[in-house]
This record gives sequence, structure tokens and C-alpha cells, in this order.
Amino acid sequence: SLSILAFGSLHAQVVNGNFETIKPNSLVSNWGMNFITPVSIDLETGQNTTDVILYGACMPSFVFGTSDAHTGDYAMQISNGYNLTQNQVINAKAEIFNDATQDFPGWNAGVPIEGSNQVTMLGFYYKYYPVQTDEQAMAELIVLDELGEEMGRATANITEATSTYQYLYTPVQFTKTGIPSYMYISFSMQAESTNPGGGT
Repeated sequence: SLSILAFGSLHAQVVNGNFETIKPNSLVSNWGMNFITPVSIDLETGQNTTDVILYGACMPSFVFGTSDAHTGDYAMQISNGYNLTQNQVINAKAEIFNDATQDFPGWNAGVPIEGSNQVTMLGFYYKYYPVQTDEQAMAELIVLDELGEEMGRATANITEATSTYQYLYTPVQFTKTGIPSYMYISFSMQAESTNPGGGT
């Protein structure tokens, strides 16, 4: 079976930060992952062949809503996929984006920081089910100034398996001054310099 990483109770200046807005298609509003299924075309016949993708849930998505929530009714669940055709793990990643009408970030990744709001930390509750003992997941928040340049970031590696909700908090480490105007938030099933397992 495939394992999961589920997040809940991410608050403050975040669109659908409590994950309570779940679309009719079971996807979490304003969170998702860009992914295009590989297609091969036989140049002689013109026949298309689509890679077979196995997802970590019953729906064709890497990021979706689950009722296994820390608080409220829903949490966000992230699950790696597997490209059966190419025998490759597909690393799942949830990114916040600013268009509730879309299912995937597209070009809309990130959200504006409103007015006088201060973004100083990244905190969330999570469960983590890695398949291999050396796997790590990662959460990241990047704050940009009015010129679109990075002002600071908060990065948290998730290393320990846990079947009960744990709280993880990390402050934003600012490297320059400016007016916080925009932020990116992502949860990845693969931390930097690590390899994802077949079903993390």
C-alpha cells in the first residue's frame, strides 16, 4: 500500500489554510501539483501511447482532501505516485496558488501577502508514513519583496515516521529587508538530496 503525508491547521495569511474548502472533485482548494502524464507518439503510425501512472489514492491526483484531520473536517493529503511504464517514482509536491477556480498551480503559484500582515513562521500539524527509513519530506515558505526578490525562507525537514499528528514550527530566516509582498508555500515528499520511495 502507498503511504501518506497529511497536513492540517496551517493558519494565518494562507488561502484555505485550514484545508476546509474541498472541491466536489475531492481536491483541496488553492493547493495542488503540476503534472503532465508522459505521452509517446509513434512517428510511423501516429499512435499515441500514454504512460501508466499509479497514484497513492483512488483518484488520479497527488494532492487531495482527507477526513483524517487534526482539527476541523479536513486535512490535505500528499502521496507519491509511480510511473509503471518508466519504472520511476513520481515525487508528490503540494504548492499553494492564488486561483480557487483551478485544480493545479499552473502559472499561479504563490499568494500575495496582504497589507500590514507579518509572515514570520511556518507551522503545521502532520502525519508522515515513509516507505523507506532514510526518506524525508520537506515544507518550505519563501517570502518575496515588492520587486519579487527573496527576503527570507523557512525550511523544515520531516524525518520521523508518525501515525499521530505532530506539530512542526520553524521561523522565517530573513536575509534582507523590504516590504513582504508575496509568498510561496510548498510541501514536498522529497527533501533536498534524498530519494523518494515508491509510496511515501
